[in-house]
Amino acid sequence: MLPTSEKARWIIVSNFKEFHIYNMDSKQPIKSRTIIKLDELPQRYHEFGFLIDNTVERIIQEKENVASVMFFCLDQALFSAPGILLTLCHDTCST
Repeated sequence: MLPTSEKARWIIVSNFKEFHIYNMDSKQPIKSRTIIKLDELPQRYHEFGFLIDNTVERIIQEKENVASVMFFCLDQALFSAPGILLTLCHDTCST
């Protein structure tokens, strides 16, 4: 018998007319199942959100946070010493 950590949390069964989604973490997975008919899928697709790996969204958010911090630091550097960046750009472009 598999330990709980290795068991499937979700089971999806389809008869090609509807999807039955079972949350195996529920105390009564059979009674608490979600049924989505095929013609309802365009309106209820979000109920399959558990299939999407959220780590991609988390990585994108982390990159946005890093970019925000870098922009803030650059803005602060420009505000406190605006001539430094102009000098660096001038020296780089004129070589």
